[in-house]
Amino acid sequence: MVKDQKIIEQIKDYLKTHNLKQYELAQRLGIPPPTVTRWFKAGSIGNQSIQLLKREGVIK
Repeated sequence: MVKDQKIIEQIKDYLKTHNLKQYELAQRLGIPPPTVTRWFKAGSIGNQSIQLLKREGVIK
């Protein structure tokens, strides 16, 4: 698990820019919505999720 507020901020920016809700992002990524919620509540994201976010262009 990576605890990095910069990643969370990038995800928030992506949501805002694309006018998406967290559950819509989860649908686009093919993951359960509670996973995205957990990222925001815990402030940490697993390495596989980070790779998925990068591959889908959500984060850099």
